Formats: sequence, structure tokens, C-alpha cells
Amino acid sequence: MRAILDLFGLALAIGASIGSSYILFFAIAGSRMANPTDRRKVEIRRFPRVIVFIPAHNEEKGIIPSIRSVLGMNYPRSRFDVVVIADNCTDRTAEVAALAGANVWIRKDKKNPGKGPALAWAFHKAHHLPFDLAAIIDADSEVEPEFLRRITDEVVARGGMQVGVVYQGRYDFAPAKVTSDWFEAMTVASKAAENSFVYRPRSRVGLVNLLQGNGFCIPRRVLDRVPFRSTSIVEDAEYAVTLALNGIPVCYVEEACVRARMTRTIRDAAPQRLRWASGIFRLMFRAIPKMLWCGIVRRNWKLVEAAFMLVLTSRLLLIYLTLGSLGLAYFATRQDLRWADYVLCLMSVAAQVCYVWLMCRKAGSGPFMTRRFVFLPVYLVLVALAQLASLTGLRRTNWTRTSR
Repeated sequence: MRAILDLFGLALAIGASIGSSYILFFAIAGSRMANPTDRRKVEIRRFPRVIVFIPAHNEEKGIIPSIRSVLGMNYPRSRFDVVVIADNCTDRTAEVAALAGANVWIRKDKKNPGKGPALAWAFHKAHHLPFDLAAIIDADSEVEPEFLRRITDEVVARGGMQVGVVYQGRYDFAPAKVTSDWFEAMTVASKAAENSFVYRPRSRVGLVNLLQGNGFCIPRRVLDRVPFRSTSIVEDAEYAVTLALNGIPVCYVEEACVRARMTRTIRDAAPQRLRWASGIFRLMFRAIPKMLWCGIVRRNWKLVEAAFMLVLTSRLLLIYLTLGSLGLAYFATRQDLRWADYVLCLMSVAAQVCYVWLMCRKAGSGPFMTRRFVFLPVYLVLVALAQLASLTGLRRTNWTRTSR
């Protein structure tokens, strides 16, 4: 039994150090890669026909700015349509959206609520419509005027609509107000780091990327080949895994930006984080074995690497591994093996500290006050509690409006 504990503690330490070094490698690479904001627009003879879906559930109070931002894009108005998917709404979302200038599709299906089922329903209904590209924008978000133009620039640069590629724009959080609130600052910095340290470097070298659920575009050619049937609470990540298994890459278009409004308080953010944690853990248990198997059988190392990436979707896993290894080293590991555990854990902690420093200083475009580091442990504990709640059976899978 003692030997098993020794090996288990050492395995945890090795896993923590490798994983921490891995994400730090991408963080350093991403921080050194230039943001391609100066890319010249390409000449487009025929703009792709786009249908912009805005899935919404009880969003009457916040959907108008989203619709206006989409209608105000610098893209030929005759070449895109805006459709609000009013899913099981009990308020005036449909009426408000129609008055704001959007087409409205009303969905009533109380047995299968949620964003994933709503999108699958909308894609099926749109099958007979003439469009080349489908864009997904959340009802609590606003797009920059150049969003669609930047996406179509990338489409043309990659060979046109006949190329099987899905496009993910840069998805940021817009602060609710100018404030020094630590929770808001940590959330914004974390999201910026995800863009700069994960999507940017992985896309540049052609590795598998997940979708972010907001600001992504799917060509009709891809939808015909891989229909959108993802109905889990993390429908975006689920569909991205399906795309990866079918050999379809997700291209990150950093110049195409969409910004979601921030939640106002920790209490408002908690249900959303709980739903995400529950969904992503379920996806891990289902998808990782399949990705590893397919990667080995097909000799596709990118799928194997993608499975490893999916495990590290939550950076807190590395902290759990580090703490678990330290606990075993102190209480159970033989004296002659403790030094190995301690050295590996020290490497892991050093890499994690470097990642957090890069996140707060290099990921975003705005200043980050050093005193906010004091609240980092509190932020990590809050996220860890949400993950623990999801693992112990407390799951929130219904699509409810997040207060903002």
C-alpha cells in the first residue's frame, strides 16, 4: 500500500509539472506573438451571404444593444440577415427584437430547452434558406463594426467558402463599469488570457481549438457535412470536439471581436460557472477516451494533444494535482522520495505563478493593478467551489438568463 501511495503521489507531481509547463509554454508563445490588427482587407468581389443567429431566453431588457450592433456592422446590408431565436421566452423578447429590426423565430419546446437545442432547431429550420455562413452572437453581447468583414477576409484568405473551416472570433468581456472591482478585473484578465494564450498560439500552429459559444461562424458546407446536433450545456465545446473528430479545424480570427456584458456580482456569476463546470466535466468523461482512441488509431497526434488540452481546460486542475502531491509527500511518501515530489511541485508552482503574472500583465490591453493579486486566492476558491459543486451532483442545466 505504501508503494502505491508513493507512485500515486509521484504521478500527481509529474502531471502537475508537465501540465503547468505546457500551459506556460503556450502563454509565453501567445504573449510574444503580435496581434494581427494591421492586416490589410482583401478585395472581395462577392460578399458571402450570412445569417446571424442571436439565441435568446428572456432577454427583453438587454437584447436591443446586441441587435443594433449587428445591424450596424460594416457589411453590405443586403448580404446578411439577423434572426433572434426566442427560445421558450416568458417575457417580451420576441416583440422587442422584432421592433429593433430583427427577424424572430419563436421556439416552444419545454421538454428540450437550452441554447444547444435552440441552435440545432434553428440550423435545421434554416436549411432551405440561401446562406453561405452562419454566425452566432449571444443576446448579451455586442459586435464590433468590422466583425463580419474580418471573418470574410479570413474566409477569402483561406481559399473561400469551399474550404472546410469554422471561424471563431475574439470573445472578450466588456466591464460593466469603470471600477477597480477585483472580481471583475480577474474575470476580464482570465478571458483575455484564454484568447491570447490559448486560441492565438494554437491557431497559428494549426492545433485543435474549442469554440467559445459566442462570435463563431460556421460555413454552410461544414453544416452539411457535420450537422449541429450538440444539445449539452456546453454545446460549443461539444460541437468543436465533433469537428475535430471529423478533421475540421477551428480558425481563430483575433481581429473579429465580440464583447459580452459582465455579470455584476459573484452571486450573478455563480449559476453560469456552475453550469459550465458541470457541462465541461461531463464532456471530458465522454470525449477524451474517444479522442485518444481515434488519435491513436488514425495516427493523428493532434487529436491526442487535443484530448490533453481538454483536460487542461480548467487551470485549477493543476492546482488540485499540486496540492494532492504535496499532501501525499508530507503524510505518506517515503523520506527518500519526498525530495522528488517537492522539486516537481516547486516547478509546477513556479510555472503557475509565471502564468498568472503573464495573464495579469500581458493578456489584456488595459492596466492591471498589482494590489488585485491579493484577491487571487479568493477568486480561485470561488471557481473551485463551483467545480466541486458540479462534481458532487449539484448541477444547473436549465437555460436561465444571467443577471448583468
